[in-house]
Amino acid sequence: MTLSDLGSIANLLAAIGVLVTLGYLSRQVRQANMLAKAQHRQRMVEQTCEELYVWKNDPILRNCFIKKGELRSALRRRGRRVSRAASDNRLLREDRRLRPRAASRVSIAP
Repeated sequence: MTLSDLGSIANLLAAIGVLVTLGYLSRQVRQANMLAKAQHRQRMVEQTCEELYVWKNDPILRNCFIKKGELRSALRRRGRRVSRAASDNRLLREDRRLRPRAASRVSIAP
C-alpha cells in the first residue's frame, strides 16, 4: 500500500463520516420540529382552557352564550318571574355593554 492508497481510504472514510453526520442532523431537526409543534398545540389548549375559565366565571360573558329560553328558565329557577320581553331586554342591555364603542369618525379635508 502506498501513501496515495492510504489517502484514498481516508477520503472514503471522511465521506462516510459526513453522510452519517448529515443523517444524524436531519433526524435531530425532524425531532425538534415535532417538539415545537407539540409545544404549540399544548399552548393553544392551555389558552383555550383559560378563555373558557374566564367565560365560565364571568356572568355577563356566560349569558352571551346562553339561548334566550335557557336564560328565562335559569332566572325562573332562581325564583325570579320574568316575562319573555323582560329577558330579551336584559340580553340586549348586556349585549350593548359588551360591544366595543364605535371609533369617532374624523374627516380630513383635502
